[in-house]
Amino acid sequence: MIHVYCGDGKGKTTAATGLAARFAGSGGEVMVCAFLKTRQSAEYDALERLGGTVLCEPEQFGFTWEMGDDERRRCREANNEMLKSAVGFFSQGGRRLLVLDEVTYIAGGLCDVELIERLKAMSSEDHELVFTGREPSELFTADADYISEVRSLRHPFARGIKARKGIEL
Repeated sequence: MIHVYCGDGKGKTTAATGLAARFAGSGGEVMVCAFLKTRQSAEYDALERLGGTVLCEPEQFGFTWEMGDDERRRCREANNEMLKSAVGFFSQGGRRLLVLDEVTYIAGGLCDVELIERLKAMSSEDHELVFTGREPSELFTADADYISEVRSLRHPFARGIKARKGIEL
């Protein structure tokens, strides 16, 4: 089935990786592709200790609206490589769960959308596909079986408190 975790609140990645941990704990194979993120989340380390595979960006590209042409090109290439790895992972047999973390941000020109469509077509009874991001387009929601919105009511960042290890990082 296809899952979507969206909204402006904290917890989309946490929910997706929690589902991945549950899936891995039940004997399934797990892969996470973290778009627009480098190795900064302890959740990814925990998943790897459970036997999951985590792919992150090779460099910090920054905010999408601040990228220059060369940075956009490098980011797009890196995203497509991760998506191709995801297709390879999903094409194998057995119970598999694939998380495309923050994928909603890259669908607007920072990847080949055909690769996302291909992954959607590959989801099946044994293959779960998870999308996260703030404002998912119809590409992500039209065929989704689960859509969960995470809404921010209060966050310490508004008081100037930076991300803390083990909580936001």
